[in-house]
Amino acid sequence: MTQAELATAAGVSARTIINFENELSELRPETELAIVAVLESRGIRLQNGGQPTVTLIDPKRS
Repeated sequence: MTQAELATAAGVSARTIINFENELSELRPETELAIVAVLESRGIRLQNGGQPTVTLIDPKRS
């Protein structure tokens, strides 16, 4: 997924994604939720139990 595709799916600008990835800005809580929802809908689970973790969910096992 490209930055532009993620931005479109989350309803934000590509610049928002780029700035966040480059640590130039922080996300608003509602923007963060929208991005997480898009990623999770594509089988990517974000977790943080003291250590950031990204898990790719096998769609065949869901």
